[in-house]
Amino acid sequence: CSKQEKLREEDFEIIQKIVQEKQVDLNATNFDEYGRTILYLACRYNHGEVVKLLLKEPLVQVNKTASGAGEASPFLAACSQG
Repeated sequence: CSKQEKLREEDFEIIQKIVQEKQVDLNATNFDEYGRTILYLACRYNHGEVVKLLLKEPLVQVNKTASGAGEASPFLAACSQG
């Protein structure tokens, strides 16, 4: 299982370790076929603890849009979930 696949899983401890150890580019847009960042995915799928963890990281670009999926921002993804 690649590091990027682990970021898609719901295991917060694994995600936390990967983020804290900077094992991946947190602003990469290759986490899925739509070019979404890990922050976008966490917002989209209501992973609040992951969102909190990512927002504490100074290098995370909070307004980076998905290259596919209509170029939506993480904030828009969160809003679309209610």
